[in-house]
Amino acid sequence: MMKSKAINRSRNINANMVEKRGFVKVDSIIYDEDLDILELYTNEDTHHCLEIDDLIIVHCDKKNKIVGLEIIGISNIYNIPKKILNNLKSAKFIVKSIPNEEKIFITTELKSIINGNNQMSTNLLATPPLGSPLVCNC
Repeated sequence: MMKSKAINRSRNINANMVEKRGFVKVDSIIYDEDLDILELYTNEDTHHCLEIDDLIIVHCDKKNKIVGLEIIGISNIYNIPKKILNNLKSAKFIVKSIPNEEKIFITTELKSIINGNNQMSTNLLATPPLGSPLVCNC
C-alpha cells in the first residue's frame, strides 16, 4: 500500500535521518495472515523506505518522519497469536534514536478486541548499528 507514485528505493540510515516522534496514531492497519505481514500507516505520504534486518520496512516522508511500518513475520518475531493480529482495532508507534549507541528504537502498541475483551501488545523493535547500510526493498 504505497501512498506516493515515486519512492526513493536506496537509502542508508544514520542518526539524523529519522526524526524522533511521540506516539503516532496509525490510520491504516493491514494484517496478511498468509504472509504474516503487519502494515501500519499514517495518512502521510511515503517519500522513501528503509529496510531493517529483512524484517522491517520503515516508510518515511520528505522530512524523514516515520509515517509507516511493515513488519514481516510479526507473529513469529513477537510470539503474538494470529487471532490477535486478525482482530486489531488500533495501533500506535513511537520512534526514539540514541545517537551515542547508533541505534533507533521503534515501539509498537497494538490493541485488539476478542470476545469483547481488550488485548494489548507492546513491542520494541531495535535497529542494528546505524553505520550498517540499510537498503529499501519496497
